[in-house]
Amino acid sequence: MLVQTTISSLALAGTVSSTLAARSPFKWGSCGFDGEAGATVKYECSNFTVPLDYLDSAANKTLNLQVTRVPAVNGDSQGSIFFNFGGPGSGARKTLVDKAEQLLVITEGKYDLVGWDPRGVATTSPFKCYGDAERPVVMQRHRVNDAFGPEDRTALARMWASAGNVANDCLNSKEQTSEMGELIGTGYLARDLMRLNDALEGPDSLLNYWGISYGTILGTTVAAMFPDRMGRVMLDGNVNVPQWYNGYDTIWWSDVDNAVFDYFDRCVKAGPGLCPLAARNESADVLTKNLYGLMDELRRLPIPLGGATVMDASAFKLVFRAVLYGNTLWPTFATILNELFKPADQHNLKAISSIWLPVVKATDTMGSLKDESLFGIYCSDKNTRTDSFEDIFAVSEELKRVSKALGEVHNNLVYLCARWPFHAKGGWESSWNETIETANPMLFVGPRYDPVTPISNAYNNSGVFLGSGVLTHGGIGHGVTSHPSLCTAKAIRAYFRHGELPAEDLNCTADHDAFDTSKTWKDSYLPELSWE
Repeated sequence: MLVQTTISSLALAGTVSSTLAARSPFKWGSCGFDGEAGATVKYECSNFTVPLDYLDSAANKTLNLQVTRVPAVNGDSQGSIFFNFGGPGSGARKTLVDKAEQLLVITEGKYDLVGWDPRGVATTSPFKCYGDAERPVVMQRHRVNDAFGPEDRTALARMWASAGNVANDCLNSKEQTSEMGELIGTGYLARDLMRLNDALEGPDSLLNYWGISYGTILGTTVAAMFPDRMGRVMLDGNVNVPQWYNGYDTIWWSDVDNAVFDYFDRCVKAGPGLCPLAARNESADVLTKNLYGLMDELRRLPIPLGGATVMDASAFKLVFRAVLYGNTLWPTFATILNELFKPADQHNLKAISSIWLPVVKATDTMGSLKDESLFGIYCSDKNTRTDSFEDIFAVSEELKRVSKALGEVHNNLVYLCARWPFHAKGGWESSWNETIETANPMLFVGPRYDPVTPISNAYNNSGVFLGSGVLTHGGIGHGVTSHPSLCTAKAIRAYFRHGELPAEDLNCTADHDAFDTSKTWKDSYLPELSWE
């Protein structure tokens, strides 16, 4: 079935009239970021007013989105490209500035790059259930059991109870009105995006957009709601859109075990000069087997590392998952593994602790539970709820089946969403089995060894949108910029500049060894992608 229906009502579509645009002008100025004076690229900030509730215009309440723009640097601007870097719950303003130099090179400096903190996130009315002092205590309590597998019903039952507490706390929070839980879903974020686009590019203008991770959910949703308004839309590190709305996202973890093996395989090939673990002269198969043995041992007997620090299976898995998101900590983590793979009575605990603690800090192992905005958006989007522990226990069993290595770390979010009290208003109601024709073809991309969004998701999402293309990036990490490839960068530039989809048989490879952290994107892209 071909779907061409759009949401055309002003209250629903979020298009901006000239009158509203005149009342809400952008006043660009300083952002107040650290290091702004010495920044390598120019950037500016403003805010933009949108309705708080698109389905209740009579309420006449508004919300100020916080917006950052990096102007084009290569001639006159060809328009704006909007960015969402994921989460949900991650603000885009500072991330855009941090990545701007690389993104300007990829897009040939021809576009203004625009990022905004979505509603409920960071500086745009962040969704909160707890005060600043209470939050880390509650979030840590809900996190600690998330690496227990289906064989441990007691721990999972405790997590089920904890999820009920968090859900009830959010429903009755004094930090905000309870209605906010219904007003931060992706459907409303999509309307906000179209309002921003109309204000910057003109009413009825086409949208240019680059979404990463959760940004692919926002991208597919806005494309489904406004197919005739899509310009160049590239979605990178794709989340499976039907599971996002109608499932428990067990498919997220379907490539994790392959990514784990790939980590060890690349280590062996890199050699001990780049990967300390390679000095053991063991195959990738043996190293992978050792890893699973270590995880079982940490579950049975955690390692004390001094003070309040204990390395248990939960902490280890959360750190390893974060390490796989990019290659920055690959050699350091290999050093830790090299020590941990020794017999327990030979562990140098002082050496392990001296490396482990900085890695824990660098990877931010609170992850999805460091604040409420991620699960506030994620859970509100979902149509899946249950009051049955047995139902949710079956999901834990499926997660363990999908990924022996890291599937269990998703339990905390699964359990919380199953008990979540809010349902997002204004969402796109669909089974995602229909096909949708957009004004211009979309591009779906992703790394072959992404630890959380398998490349199969890119193909599945592409199947919904007629005429779209898929590019497989033969690198590691989450998103194609994690492990740079000149081939991939050229394909992205050609898409944004000329609307060219890559050839179906194009498989780009990364330019440098993942364990060689001395190489950066500049070593891949320059001077070939420069324009001077």
